[in-house]
Amino acid sequence: MTIDTTATEKGLAEIVAGWTSLVSGVSIFRGQIPDGKAEGVAVALLDDLSGNTPELPLFNAQVYVKRTSRDAAREVADLILDQLPAFGLAGNGVAFNSILRRGGAAAFQVDDGGEIRHVCTINLTVRFYPAG
Repeated sequence: MTIDTTATEKGLAEIVAGWTSLVSGVSIFRGQIPDGKAEGVAVALLDDLSGNTPELPLFNAQVYVKRTSRDAAREVADLILDQLPAFGLAGNGVAFNSILRRGGAAAFQVDDGGEIRHVCTINLTVRFYPAG
């Protein structure tokens, strides 16, 4: 089975955008936050956990929230965590069977080109019906 990971990642980003009222391509991105952006949210589809089983695809995914203050990063992370677990959602033509969190949001500080930024990461597992 061929999985369109780009379409799936875009679909997951679209769902997260709806939960946070962020605008895709402006403040929420697929894969990573572009260089030079002080704030943003990235949604990344990571490794395939499905193995060789005839089940729906199961992937690890991560949401990466970057803000100029720790409280602002936590606020966005909490908006996302409040929606989980989620079942039966669709985005970008991809139907998600389940979006489950793996723990809470890890919060930490990073150096971003000489500026301090605050990051929260949320680890997820997602099961979906492949597009196409």
